[in-house]
Amino acid sequence: MGAGVGYAAADGVALVPGVGGTGHTRRVHDPGRSRSALPLKGAGITTVPPDTLSRIRTGAYAGAAPAHGWHPLVVLSPGFSLPRSSLTSLGEDLASQGYVVAGIDHTYENFGETFPDGHTTTCVACEFDPLLLMSTAAMHTPSSRDTTWSDAWQHLTGWKPWITVTGTERSSFTDRHPLADELGRTFGADISGARAVQITRAYGAFFDRSLRHRPEPPLDGPSSIDPKVTFWN
Repeated sequence: MGAGVGYAAADGVALVPGVGGTGHTRRVHDPGRSRSALPLKGAGITTVPPDTLSRIRTGAYAGAAPAHGWHPLVVLSPGFSLPRSSLTSLGEDLASQGYVVAGIDHTYENFGETFPDGHTTTCVACEFDPLLLMSTAAMHTPSSRDTTWSDAWQHLTGWKPWITVTGTERSSFTDRHPLADELGRTFGADISGARAVQITRAYGAFFDRSLRHRPEPPLDGPSSIDPKVTFWN
Protein backbone atom coordinates (compact mmCIF):
# COMPACT_ATOMS: atom_id res chain seq x y z
CA MET A 1 0.00 0.00 0.00
CA GLY A 2 1.33 3.41 -0.95
CA ALA A 3 0.49 6.71 0.69
CA GLY A 4 0.97 10.43 0.28
CA VAL A 5 0.46 13.16 2.88
CA GLY A 6 -0.76 16.69 2.35
CA TYR A 7 -0.59 19.44 4.96
CA ALA A 8 -0.78 23.19 5.51
CA ALA A 9 2.52 25.05 5.35
CA ALA A 10 3.67 27.82 7.63
CA ASP A 11 2.61 30.47 5.10
CA GLY A 12 -0.87 29.00 4.79
CA VAL A 13 -0.38 27.33 1.41
CA ALA A 14 -1.32 23.66 1.04
CA LEU A 15 1.84 21.64 0.54
CA VAL A 16 2.37 18.02 -0.35
CA PRO A 17 5.74 16.25 -0.16
CA GLY A 18 6.52 14.54 -3.43
CA VAL A 19 8.47 14.69 -6.66
CA GLY A 20 9.99 17.97 -7.72
CA GLY A 21 11.93 19.19 -4.69
CA THR A 22 11.37 22.14 -2.38
CA GLY A 23 9.63 25.07 -4.02
CA HIS A 24 8.27 23.18 -7.02
CA THR A 25 4.61 22.52 -7.63
CA ARG A 26 3.76 18.87 -7.39
CA ARG A 27 2.76 16.78 -10.40
CA VAL A 28 -0.49 14.81 -10.46
CA HIS A 29 1.64 11.77 -11.38
CA ASP A 30 5.35 11.14 -10.97
CA PRO A 31 7.33 11.71 -14.16
CA GLY A 32 7.74 8.72 -16.43
CA ARG A 33 5.86 7.48 -19.46
CA SER A 34 4.53 4.26 -17.92
CA ARG A 35 3.46 5.88 -14.65
CA SER A 36 1.28 8.35 -16.52
CA ALA A 37 0.16 5.96 -19.24
CA LEU A 38 -1.20 3.22 -16.97
CA PRO A 39 -4.02 5.32 -15.43
CA LEU A 40 -4.97 6.57 -18.90
CA LYS A 41 -5.01 3.04 -20.25
CA GLY A 42 -7.10 1.87 -17.30
CA ALA A 43 -9.65 4.60 -18.03
CA GLY A 44 -9.73 3.66 -21.72
CA ILE A 45 -8.26 7.02 -22.79
CA THR A 46 -6.06 6.64 -25.88
CA THR A 47 -6.44 10.00 -27.60
CA VAL A 48 -3.87 11.96 -25.55
CA PRO A 49 -0.08 11.54 -25.22
CA PRO A 50 0.84 8.86 -22.65
CA ASP A 51 2.84 11.31 -20.51
CA THR A 52 -0.07 13.76 -20.17
CA LEU A 53 -0.77 13.18 -16.48
CA SER A 54 2.88 13.54 -15.48
CA ARG A 55 2.94 17.02 -17.07
CA ILE A 56 -0.04 18.35 -15.10
CA ARG A 57 0.91 20.53 -12.11
CA THR A 58 -1.23 20.86 -9.01
CA GLY A 59 -1.68 23.80 -6.64
CA ALA A 60 0.49 22.14 -3.99
CA TYR A 61 4.22 22.37 -3.41
CA ALA A 62 6.77 19.82 -2.28
CA GLY A 63 9.03 19.81 0.75
CA ALA A 64 7.96 22.91 2.73
CA ALA A 65 7.89 23.17 6.53
CA PRO A 66 4.44 22.43 7.96
CA ALA A 67 2.45 24.93 9.97
CA HIS A 68 2.79 24.59 13.74
CA GLY A 69 0.00 23.39 15.95
CA TRP A 70 -2.52 20.56 16.15
CA HIS A 71 -4.13 19.45 12.89
CA PRO A 72 -6.85 16.81 12.51
CA LEU A 73 -6.18 13.89 10.17
CA VAL A 74 -8.36 12.97 7.20
CA VAL A 75 -7.77 9.69 5.32
CA LEU A 76 -8.85 9.57 1.66
CA SER A 77 -9.30 6.14 0.09
CA PRO A 78 -10.12 6.12 -3.65
CA GLY A 79 -12.52 3.73 -5.32
CA PHE A 80 -11.59 0.46 -7.01
CA SER A 81 -9.02 0.86 -9.83
CA LEU A 82 -8.37 4.53 -8.99
CA PRO A 83 -5.04 5.88 -7.62
CA ARG A 84 -4.89 8.33 -4.74
CA SER A 85 -4.09 11.08 -7.26
CA SER A 86 -7.74 10.92 -8.34
CA LEU A 87 -8.59 12.76 -5.09
CA THR A 88 -5.99 15.51 -5.52
CA SER A 89 -8.39 18.47 -5.71
CA LEU A 90 -10.25 17.42 -2.56
CA GLY A 91 -7.03 16.63 -0.73
CA GLU A 92 -5.48 20.01 -1.56
CA ASP A 93 -8.59 21.87 -0.44
CA LEU A 94 -8.69 20.05 2.90
CA ALA A 95 -4.96 20.61 3.44
CA SER A 96 -5.37 24.33 2.75
CA GLN A 97 -7.96 24.42 5.57
CA GLY A 98 -5.47 23.03 8.09
CA TYR A 99 -6.13 19.30 7.84
CA VAL A 100 -3.43 16.69 7.48
CA VAL A 101 -4.58 14.60 4.54
CA ALA A 102 -3.36 11.05 3.96
CA GLY A 103 -4.21 9.63 0.56
CA ILE A 104 -3.70 5.89 0.21
CA ASP A 105 -3.16 3.61 -2.78
CA HIS A 106 -4.47 0.04 -2.76
CA THR A 107 -1.62 -1.91 -4.34
CA TYR A 108 -2.65 -4.07 -7.29
CA GLU A 109 -6.14 -2.54 -7.16
CA ASN A 110 -5.31 0.68 -8.98
CA PHE A 111 -3.57 1.71 -12.17
CA GLY A 112 -0.13 3.29 -11.94
CA GLU A 113 1.08 3.17 -8.31
CA THR A 114 4.74 4.18 -8.03
CA PHE A 115 6.87 3.23 -5.02
CA PRO A 116 9.90 5.11 -3.58
CA ASP A 117 12.33 2.70 -5.27
CA GLY A 118 10.86 3.63 -8.64
CA HIS A 119 8.93 0.48 -9.57
CA THR A 120 5.35 0.86 -10.72
CA THR A 121 2.48 -1.58 -10.26
CA THR A 122 -0.79 -1.81 -12.12
CA CYS A 123 -4.28 -3.11 -11.37
CA VAL A 124 -3.82 -6.88 -11.21
CA ALA A 125 -7.23 -7.32 -9.56
CA CYS A 126 -8.86 -5.60 -12.54
CA GLU A 127 -7.79 -8.49 -14.76
CA PHE A 128 -9.83 -10.97 -12.72
CA ASP A 129 -12.60 -8.86 -11.22
CA PRO A 130 -13.64 -11.60 -8.75
CA LEU A 131 -16.34 -10.94 -6.19
CA LEU A 132 -17.68 -13.16 -3.42
CA LEU A 133 -21.26 -12.55 -2.29
CA MET A 134 -21.91 -14.19 1.08
CA SER A 135 -24.79 -13.47 3.43
CA THR A 136 -27.78 -14.85 5.29
CA ALA A 137 -30.39 -16.88 3.45
CA ALA A 138 -33.06 -14.81 5.17
CA MET A 139 -32.11 -11.71 3.19
CA HIS A 140 -30.08 -12.37 0.06
CA THR A 141 -31.31 -15.16 -2.20
CA PRO A 142 -32.45 -14.66 -5.82
CA SER A 143 -36.07 -14.73 -4.62
CA SER A 144 -35.62 -12.23 -1.77
CA ARG A 145 -37.64 -9.02 -1.70
CA ASP A 146 -34.38 -7.08 -1.77
CA THR A 147 -33.32 -7.45 -5.41
CA THR A 148 -30.12 -5.41 -5.21
CA TRP A 149 -27.89 -8.50 -5.10
CA SER A 150 -29.68 -10.19 -7.99
CA ASP A 151 -29.54 -7.04 -10.07
CA ALA A 152 -25.84 -6.47 -9.39
CA TRP A 153 -24.86 -10.13 -9.85
CA GLN A 154 -26.15 -10.17 -13.43
CA HIS A 155 -23.72 -7.41 -14.38
CA LEU A 156 -20.60 -8.90 -12.81
CA THR A 157 -18.17 -10.16 -15.44
CA GLY A 158 -15.61 -12.08 -13.39
CA TRP A 159 -15.80 -15.10 -11.13
CA LYS A 160 -18.77 -14.42 -8.85
CA PRO A 161 -19.68 -17.10 -6.31
CA TRP A 162 -22.91 -16.27 -4.48
CA ILE A 163 -23.32 -18.08 -1.16
CA THR A 164 -25.94 -17.90 1.58
CA VAL A 165 -25.92 -19.59 4.97
CA THR A 166 -29.20 -20.74 6.51
CA GLY A 167 -29.71 -19.90 10.17
CA THR A 168 -27.49 -16.83 10.18
CA GLU A 169 -28.11 -13.12 10.54
CA ARG A 170 -26.15 -10.28 8.97
CA SER A 171 -23.89 -9.96 12.00
CA SER A 172 -23.06 -13.68 11.88
CA PHE A 173 -20.23 -12.91 9.45
CA THR A 174 -18.57 -10.53 11.90
CA ASP A 175 -17.21 -10.81 15.44
CA ARG A 176 -20.55 -9.68 16.86
CA HIS A 177 -22.06 -13.18 16.70
CA PRO A 178 -19.45 -15.03 18.83
CA LEU A 179 -19.22 -12.05 21.18
CA ALA A 180 -23.00 -12.08 21.64
CA ASP A 181 -22.83 -15.80 22.49
CA GLU A 182 -20.22 -15.11 25.15
CA LEU A 183 -22.40 -12.37 26.64
CA GLY A 184 -25.51 -14.55 26.62
CA ARG A 185 -27.24 -12.36 24.06
CA THR A 186 -29.06 -13.46 20.92
CA PHE A 187 -30.16 -11.76 17.73
CA GLY A 188 -32.14 -14.49 16.00
CA ALA A 189 -29.45 -16.76 14.55
CA ASP A 190 -30.00 -20.51 14.68
CA ILE A 191 -26.33 -21.51 14.61
CA SER A 192 -23.64 -20.68 17.13
CA GLY A 193 -21.21 -17.83 16.72
CA ALA A 194 -18.33 -20.30 16.72
CA ARG A 195 -19.90 -22.21 13.79
CA ALA A 196 -20.55 -18.98 11.93
CA VAL A 197 -16.87 -18.07 12.28
CA GLN A 198 -15.83 -21.51 10.98
CA ILE A 199 -18.02 -21.15 7.90
CA THR A 200 -16.85 -17.60 7.21
CA ARG A 201 -13.22 -18.64 7.45
CA ALA A 202 -13.75 -21.72 5.27
CA TYR A 203 -15.16 -19.69 2.41
CA GLY A 204 -12.48 -17.06 2.91
CA ALA A 205 -10.60 -19.54 0.70
CA PHE A 206 -12.04 -17.33 -2.04
CA PHE A 207 -8.94 -15.15 -1.69
CA ASP A 208 -6.52 -18.06 -2.12
CA ARG A 209 -8.36 -19.21 -5.21
CA SER A 210 -8.82 -15.82 -6.88
CA LEU A 211 -5.52 -14.16 -5.96
CA ARG A 212 -3.09 -17.06 -5.46
CA HIS A 213 -4.74 -19.41 -7.96
CA ARG A 214 -4.87 -22.30 -5.51
CA PRO A 215 -7.57 -24.96 -5.82
CA GLU A 216 -10.03 -24.64 -2.95
CA PRO A 217 -12.68 -27.42 -2.77
CA PRO A 218 -15.14 -25.49 -0.54
CA LEU A 219 -15.80 -23.18 -3.48
CA ASP A 220 -16.52 -25.96 -5.97
CA GLY A 221 -20.17 -26.14 -4.90
CA PRO A 222 -22.55 -27.56 -2.28
CA SER A 223 -21.12 -30.04 0.20
CA SER A 224 -22.62 -32.41 2.76
CA ILE A 225 -20.07 -31.01 5.20
CA ASP A 226 -21.87 -27.64 5.18
CA PRO A 227 -25.57 -28.42 4.54
CA LYS A 228 -26.56 -24.91 5.62
CA VAL A 229 -24.49 -23.39 2.81
CA THR A 230 -26.26 -22.82 -0.52
CA PHE A 231 -24.63 -21.78 -3.80
CA TRP A 232 -26.71 -19.58 -6.13
CA ASN A 233 -24.19 -19.08 -8.95
